[in-house]
Amino acid sequence: MIHELYMKIGSVFTISVARILKATFLVGPEVSVHFFQGLESEVSHGNLFEFTVHMCRKEVGHGVDTATRIEHSRFIVDALKPTRLMIHVDPMVQEVELVLRLWK
Repeated sequence: MIHELYMKIGSVFTISVARILKATFLVGPEVSVHFFQGLESEVSHGNLFEFTVHMCRKEVGHGVDTATRIEHSRFIVDALKPTRLMIHVDPMVQEVELVLRLWK
């Protein structure tokens, strides 16, 4: 969807997300610099992190206190380490191969 809007509208566009939040996208290095280096009066991250509460429940992510959030982050960072991810490669390959065999 983002790619389609980028191709149709250009590098900067706003969408409504689940009628809860409006999000403006800056696609590409020529415009994304404004997001990362813009003044707070020009660019606001708004309630972006609070929006994750609706997706992940109040007990996870930004719906919890800082100490719990840091603990959750440690679990996530550990799970995303390359050495940990490597153990999932073979099962994922097997699953993809199975699905491709079923498509034939």
